[in-house]
Amino acid sequence: VVARVPLDDVALIHLDGRHTLAAVELAKRANERSIPVMLDVEKMRPYTEQLLPLVDFVVTNSRFPQLFAPDCLSRRAAMCKLLEEGATRAQFVVTTL
Repeated sequence: VVARVPLDDVALIHLDGRHTLAAVELAKRANERSIPVMLDVEKMRPYTEQLLPLVDFVVTNSRFPQLFAPDCLSRRAAMCKLLEEGATRAQFVVTTL
């Protein structure tokens, strides 16, 4: 189904992080076309780890960075680790308080 989603004239893909397998496929297609991908993520789900390296911008709730990096003592350190080891192509991560 995702393969049939038209991406002509799309300026940005926003993914909510819930249907992660479909999101991975859509993000791959967007990457092939140089369409920026934004991910709004609240918790780890199946395929979240495969999705993170495909996104250009990450928006999280206050808990997600430390769910991703439980060894980090601060939210800031966890956000840095998320960028360095998870969302490696992302330009930034924004976390709500």
